Amino acid sequence: MLENYHKVYLPAIRKQPGFVSVTLLKLRTESQGKAPAGCPYRLIISFQTEEQRVKWVATDTHQKVWPTVENTLLGPKFIALLYDPVA
Repeated sequence: MLENYHKVYLPAIRKQPGFVSVTLLKLRTESQGKAPAGCPYRLIISFQTEEQRVKWVATDTHQKVWPTVENTLLGPKFIALLYDPVA
């Protein structure tokens, strides 16, 4: 997972129009409550607009690199949650 993130996914997403940031978080500990089972990582991506993020997902590049990320996952593939910043 980590090698793929650094060598494949990160270089591809950084080149996209409207890209702001991407962070891969690794669960350290459950300090309160129970973490979702089988979810040791969280991928947080940010684009200037939702439209730019949607365009990234539709690119040929994303269609090539995302399956390489999915192939590193065990158990349920992933969940996707969309958040908006609060001013």
